[in-house]
Amino acid sequence: MLTPRDKQADGARTAGIPEATQARSAPIGLGYDAQTAALRPPPGSAPRAEGAALRIEAGAGTANAVANAVAAPAAPPVALVDDLHRHAYDWLRTRAYSIAWMAALQAKLGVAPTGVADVATVNAILTKHPIAEPVAKKKVSASVRAQLLEAAVVKGMSATMRVLGAEVTTKDLPERAAATGLGKAGGSHGAGKDTPEEVAFASAHGGYAGFVSTQLKTGTFLGKTVVAHPDFHDRLANAAAYLRSKHPAGTTDEQIAEALGIRKVVSFRPTTADFDQMYHGIGFAIDLNPEQNNWHIGRGDNTWQLNRILGRVNQLFGATEVRSALGMAANSKKLATEGAYEAIAKANTQLRRYRELANDRGQLEAYLASASCPENVRKLGVAHWARVLAEDEKVMARTSAKQGGLMGPDGKPDHSSGFMDLKLLAVQAMRDAAGLRWGGTDLGGDSGDLMHFDGGFMNSAVTLRSKVQKARHELSAAKAKVGESAEKTPE
Repeated sequence: MLTPRDKQADGARTAGIPEATQARSAPIGLGYDAQTAALRPPPGSAPRAEGAALRIEAGAGTANAVANAVAAPAAPPVALVDDLHRHAYDWLRTRAYSIAWMAALQAKLGVAPTGVADVATVNAILTKHPIAEPVAKKKVSASVRAQLLEAAVVKGMSATMRVLGAEVTTKDLPERAAATGLGKAGGSHGAGKDTPEEVAFASAHGGYAGFVSTQLKTGTFLGKTVVAHPDFHDRLANAAAYLRSKHPAGTTDEQIAEALGIRKVVSFRPTTADFDQMYHGIGFAIDLNPEQNNWHIGRGDNTWQLNRILGRVNQLFGATEVRSALGMAANSKKLATEGAYEAIAKANTQLRRYRELANDRGQLEAYLASASCPENVRKLGVAHWARVLAEDEKVMARTSAKQGGLMGPDGKPDHSSGFMDLKLLAVQAMRDAAGLRWGGTDLGGDSGDLMHFDGGFMNSAVTLRSKVQKARHELSAAKAKVGESAEKTPE
């Protein structure tokens, strides 16, 4: 589902907070020097005039908190207490406050200054500023009750952040800074003329191609070229700032990408008459290592084959980890990013072990004879499991990602890869620092689009997408009306 969970909250992201307090990420290319308390370019990078004026007052308590955030380890996984805490956590992380401002707030709250929204911060906020759960005047459905609860959280968190924002000394924080170095997107890139986007953007931009060429910009993320809306570039800038804070001073964006194993990014993809690219088509989405984070194996005969294979993985190992994309999404209702990621990562590790046994009968025999093998699994015998594993491996070893195969780091099929190679730090940067939706947890239903991050929580993105959806419905209705008229016309 593409319906946003918090359409109004993004517009209220900075409501009531002083302008200087609404600190955003440092421009791409700037690092933080804890010794001089100044933002500066890493060695070897091109100087940026914009960054030269950004300084933090030396000796300030808040500056020390921000400096500590650079070295502070990530908070341990913490389960979300209840639905109210889950909504508050989602609200806070999707605001995409700068890591400097968030670290300062966390210092005020007495929790680890991680620089990004986390459960410890949410727990501290709700302890000091509790939000009462709404009481309906009459019996309502579970979905209505959830909407009432979410509305109460939006109102309560917005009011609370106004209070907390006033407590943070803004003079100790960097000035607001958006993504820099953006250039013209360079044309329509094949934007389809017979699409709902053409109708949606006709009056304001002369059509879809006009929207792309005037509204989307070319920039970089971790040294990779990205074509996106400026608002989305700003979110990526926050993710990049967080990642830089977790690496030694002077580390380049390219080195960070290499350390995280991020080899390929895909951003803008034009919508055509045959395929709706959704948020990719309006510049509010990015895919990281798409071929290596491909849940949808088995295309051509059963797109959701991996769900079935993981069921057999769990049976073989007696495991209780994630076995479907729906299960991944369910984890986001009770776990923060780190916990949800770890559950997916464990399932990925189990799948890779499953593939090892599929390609080594000796290991399979040894496992089935071991004490760790469940008795009901052992009774099925080596011949049974050898046949099952061989059939599943035939699916997973297909010759390309388009055919549904699981690809290695070089983009070629192998017999050891899983369905995900994203590291936790990268996911935290995109989901908690940038406030983006992750296909592994936030798209609902059987998505499992692990490569994908989009701006479905951003007001500007939702507004544009809503225009496109409205145009789609109007075109569909007009087409249906023409069809009805044709049926009524006598031959």
